[in-house]
Amino acid sequence: MAESFLFEEDCCDIILAEDGEDKVVDILEAMRNDSVSTAFSGIEACGTSMNMMRAAFCKRLGIPFEPLAVTFQIEWNRECVAELLPECKAHNTCLFNNIASFFVEDLKETIDYLIQHPQMAIEVLSPLLAEKKAMKGTAWCVVHEKECKVVPCRRHLAGTSCRPWSKKGAGLGAHDPEVLFTLAWVGLMLLLENTEITSENVLTPGSGSSSSTVMDCGLGSLLLRLLGPLYHMEKVVLSPYMVGDPFNREREFIKMVHKKKAAAVISPLSRFCKRFFRMCQWSWKSIFFMHLPEMKGKGVVENELEMEYQWACQRPTSRAKELGDELAGDTMDFEAALNTMEFNFLQEYRRGWPEAAYQLNQDPGSGHGHHSKNEFEMFTLIHNLGLVWSDHVGRWLSPTEALACQHFPVVPYLHSPDLKLTSFHFDRQGRSGRHIGPQVGNSMHCGVMGLLQLHSLSEVLHPRIPDLFKNIRLVRPGWMALSVTGW
Repeated sequence: MAESFLFEEDCCDIILAEDGEDKVVDILEAMRNDSVSTAFSGIEACGTSMNMMRAAFCKRLGIPFEPLAVTFQIEWNRECVAELLPECKAHNTCLFNNIASFFVEDLKETIDYLIQHPQMAIEVLSPLLAEKKAMKGTAWCVVHEKECKVVPCRRHLAGTSCRPWSKKGAGLGAHDPEVLFTLAWVGLMLLLENTEITSENVLTPGSGSSSSTVMDCGLGSLLLRLLGPLYHMEKVVLSPYMVGDPFNREREFIKMVHKKKAAAVISPLSRFCKRFFRMCQWSWKSIFFMHLPEMKGKGVVENELEMEYQWACQRPTSRAKELGDELAGDTMDFEAALNTMEFNFLQEYRRGWPEAAYQLNQDPGSGHGHHSKNEFEMFTLIHNLGLVWSDHVGRWLSPTEALACQHFPVVPYLHSPDLKLTSFHFDRQGRSGRHIGPQVGNSMHCGVMGLLQLHSLSEVLHPRIPDLFKNIRLVRPGWMALSVTGW
């Protein structure tokens, strides 16, 4: 497992070996000139992955590390907002908690109506979005506690709502009320015209996984219709097992590059990613590590195994109440803390798939059970995560371990909290496993996101401003002040 967290350093080594030191210097220069914003930010896998990539490149070249300061984030989930807030305050990042608040006031009644009748939303709003009349550039900021303005960035990354397009979600497509929030995001992208946009979502039915063409179906049809005139688009399907992690999470990424603001794309994303694919050589069983004595008190939640056990035992439906188990002590019986449903599902899983990992809130007898296929491929972690059980340690996944499944840099002794690579390196009151589980299930994988962003820094060229014009721009404020006050 420890070697998997060297993925970012391996990327640097591959570029050094294949492209030379000048290319690495160019990437570092792109990092210095970078500006990033995110929407549907969750627990900010985008910013975390970029910090991991920056730290790896700086370490390899022996230069000081500076964390990425995201320009703005948009996230609706209350617990995610609370998780992001300390880091946003530290970096002066604007944080907006309602993307619908960017709709212009004149559309308020229309939006309320369309939420009740979402099947009409695309046809009603598309003309206004295309003409940039539906959105405003300001909304209430949680960090600054005032109306703040969003500004264009070089790169924008978003994990738009997957429920409308997912087979395991509502599957209503354009008839889902959440399509309103996707339209709000598209409207903001039209308003800002960022140089690059990356959209993450589940695989769109009918689009196929091998083609790099964005198909006119599902979410792709919406992006082609509204953003296609401004952006070149490429689709790629990526999963953590492609970068050497034993977790299956296939997601469809659509990279959009502005037709006028970007100078060129050297290598397509689909070709670039293949340079960094790695074989998985470690078992998901290694992710269960928080029971080791040296890990005590080192997780993202204080004494997290004890807290998990106590929470489970105190549930009204816990079998511990019937069995009379103690709530604390050196011999925590996690199986006794399960409720009757979880215990019954566990027995059924064991009979059908011994020695696997099991998701105990999914019924294995209904065809919806989640279990690992083998030691090198665990199932996709979802928002409704519940308890992920493994018999080889006799307990379920802890909060720190769940984050490590998504390549977050939270493994004790491997990652220093002093670097502040992630929001989980900032102190926060009220952090618990009950919140982290759904957050992990909704999050992107940091290794995959790092690879996507490395392509942006390495292969997407931006027009260079001549030094003469840079100097004129820098001098202008002082010149204007002198013209007012006099010499």
